[in-house]
Amino acid sequence: MDWISVSIEEFKILHTECQNAIQTQHSILRYGTTVIGILLGSAFNLWDRPVLPGVIFFIFLPIICSLVQFIWLGELARMMRAGKYLMKIETNINIKLTKHNMSAVEEEKALNFSNWLRNIQENGKTPQLKYNYVSIIILFIMLSIGSIALGNYYSFLYWYSHSFEFYIVNAVEILFLISVGVFQYKIIRENIIVNYNARFKN
Repeated sequence: MDWISVSIEEFKILHTECQNAIQTQHSILRYGTTVIGILLGSAFNLWDRPVLPGVIFFIFLPIICSLVQFIWLGELARMMRAGKYLMKIETNINIKLTKHNMSAVEEEKALNFSNWLRNIQENGKTPQLKYNYVSIIILFIMLSIGSIALGNYYSFLYWYSHSFEFYIVNAVEILFLISVGVFQYKIIRENIIVNYNARFKN
């Protein structure tokens, strides 16, 4: 096999990797939101019971929301990493073909989608959408905050709203959310934004 054939095979493998990562992301979000819905329903069904709804709101829901986000971010980083390398393969193949006079102008490039998707266009933006990723991150952050707010409301009505333990629980929850937020920001900055903003001169 010549160099181009090997590169095309590698391109196909990485393209499949991207598709698998996308499917896994969808599965994570689907199952994660299902579990969150079940926990929310259980908490409201047990509203008049002592302690249990508070445990769900304060512990289980924030942890599940964070786990779903971490796993989803891992698959998103996997997709972005593969996409960045696809850009490199496209660029190398196009350069090779151009040297053989098989592709001379932009419109005739054999492979260009991955580069086109991330390169800045005339309007100053890239064609690649990012609002959906941002929306998912915001959704799960709000679910965590909303769960803790419901836990506080439940505690105020039924549990220990004026006790020392109430303030301890809230302090722990705040530290938990801050720690999760910092760790997620680190993942996004080091593994996603870097690959999302990758550019190759094609």
